[in-house]
Amino acid sequence: MLHFDRSAIEAGLDDAECHFDFLNITGGTPDDTWTSTDYTTLEGFLDTFWNAIRSKHTTNIKLSQYSWYRRSGDRRPEPRGACDLEIDCRIGDV
Repeated sequence: MLHFDRSAIEAGLDDAECHFDFLNITGGTPDDTWTSTDYTTLEGFLDTFWNAIRSKHTTNIKLSQYSWYRRSGDRRPEPRGACDLEIDCRIGDV
């Protein structure tokens, strides 16, 4: 999930959220094990996506965070592979 900080518009506004479903494919086969490299690669693609469309949005909206969840509807955060990083990846003013 992508989180967008809108606090510059009005103090106290909740983040706007944008949800995408992604399928991890390894060797041509669906793979439900996600590694740190999988997340890093996908976040790079999402950064590229945001940079391509952000000029269409007010400068008061900032992409602030990625959160990863299993598609099954289970809202527990998905661990980021074998690394000890927090599930929410704060990315600053990207």
